[in-house]
Amino acid sequence: MRALRRLSAPALVLTLLAALVAAKPWLHGHLEPFVGPSLSDGFDMVVASAAWLVAAWGGAQMIDLLAAGNGGPNPDGTPRPPRIPRLLADLLRFFVYGVAVLAILAFVLEQPVTGLLATSGVAIAVLGFALRNMIADIFSGIALNIEHPYRLGDWLELSPGVSGRVDEINWRATRLIASDGTAIVVPNGIVAGSRFVNYSRPNPAFRATVPILLDQEIPVDRAKRILLSAMLCADGVLPTPRPDVLVDAVTPNGISYVARFWADDGARLSQVRDAVLTAVLGNLARAGIEPARAQQEVRRRPPALPDTDTLRRGLL
Repeated sequence: MRALRRLSAPALVLTLLAALVAAKPWLHGHLEPFVGPSLSDGFDMVVASAAWLVAAWGGAQMIDLLAAGNGGPNPDGTPRPPRIPRLLADLLRFFVYGVAVLAILAFVLEQPVTGLLATSGVAIAVLGFALRNMIADIFSGIALNIEHPYRLGDWLELSPGVSGRVDEINWRATRLIASDGTAIVVPNGIVAGSRFVNYSRPNPAFRATVPILLDQEIPVDRAKRILLSAMLCADGVLPTPRPDVLVDAVTPNGISYVARFWADDGARLSQVRDAVLTAVLGNLARAGIEPARAQQEVRRRPPALPDTDTLRRGLL
């Protein structure tokens, strides 16, 4: 029903224009005595031009229907991705209207379009050199929309400390909404040319890590049990896949452990890390264990006794 409502207006206008074309002999016979043949022919040109523009309007409406979302938001409240990316839909609409304008020039006004295309090519080259950075961002945005490395609602981390949920992907930039509610606008060229992490793909669950340093005197098995029990009690840590603890390195200051856990919301990653570290510190305190501290070994060299003969010779 929605598609029929959106396409009904262009269809009705095209039907009216077709009726005017069918009644052209009758209209010419009644218009020429009053307005003359020139204005009567102008009426034909107006009808033909309007028919091309209305056809382009109907094509744009069809593109909008294809680019619309798939039936509202997801069950979790995030918006569903469109069937056709917004940038590609804008390009298709621009192409449809451009074809309609060229058709009016060629078939209605009977003007040569080859010279116009050549002249416009030179103008486009000049504008392209002046706006090369913006054009690079536009084509990067088109490539991102075709490849779909991220979509609306995904949580991205572009660099350490720069992360947010994708709110908009337009012609030039991608807008993220950070966890503090601020908007981060990043040009598409920077996004396409750099490494980023998508916490929402291929599935919402992802694994995060927290490094912890403990003294070497603590048995490894005991340390792993304490850290694992802390992660299982932390809020936001998924029970499956099961968290685990690995020995990362043995350093002069102690043994470095890596507590690995799974979460399902990139927006709450900092809160989940806080919950894990809070639970770890609580378990260590109850077990009577403190995190490792930097150890320094200081050695004092005894003072050297003076050589009596060398001192005597030096004084002489």
